[in-house]
Amino acid sequence: MASVIRNARRQRRALDLDIRIGINIRARRMMLGLTQQQLAELTGITYQQISKYEKGIHRVYADVILRLARILAVDVSFFFEGIEAEHVDSSTAYQNRLLTEMIRNFVGMDLQRQEAFCNLIIHLHHPAMMTRYGWGVVRAQA
Repeated sequence: MASVIRNARRQRRALDLDIRIGINIRARRMMLGLTQQQLAELTGITYQQISKYEKGIHRVYADVILRLARILAVDVSFFFEGIEAEHVDSSTAYQNRLLTEMIRNFVGMDLQRQEAFCNLIIHLHHPAMMTRYGWGVVRAQA
């Protein structure tokens, strides 16, 4: 019975690891403004497989991680960032989904809106910096 529980925990940690690596692959792809199809063509992997990696459905093997790191211009360790804990808690996963969505929207903006967005984030992070002028500029961009 104890070995069954240990195996279940080991499988859960492996699944969490796959999800975290997938989140990091997706985040980097989106930072570069690549679609899954474009990344698939660059890696020689189908876009369906890229999607499964990003969702943590399939495990990413070492040779694929090396290929992705080279193509996405990051160190292999990038894909393992955020794996300090034994598992990814639900709030971290939710924050990563929000961040991914934010990156996707940011990449689709023109430079003027990107600058306004960055100013908004700065003002939200540092409420003391909120001035009528700062908020006026952000409202004017919308």
